[in-house]
Amino acid sequence: MDGDKLLLPVRAGTPVSGGHLMPALFANAPTEAQRAFLEFFAVTIPNANTRAAYMRDVARFAQWCDERSFRLEQILNVL
Repeated sequence: MDGDKLLLPVRAGTPVSGGHLMPALFANAPTEAQRAFLEFFAVTIPNANTRAAYMRDVARFAQWCDERSFRLEQILNVL
């Protein structure tokens, strides 16, 4: 985000970090989920290469969910 402020909620395709775009799975989720997504990628992961790798994986998962019409609220953490 390079010093720019991002107002929540955001739309799918909004640039979020390092040229990556907000996946629809998160953009269509409640504002709290969007904030958690942004904080995780912008604050929690300091290494740019790790952040890019995680973002690619999350984008693939989000696309898989979108193809099946899953919403974030329907996905459960079973750990």
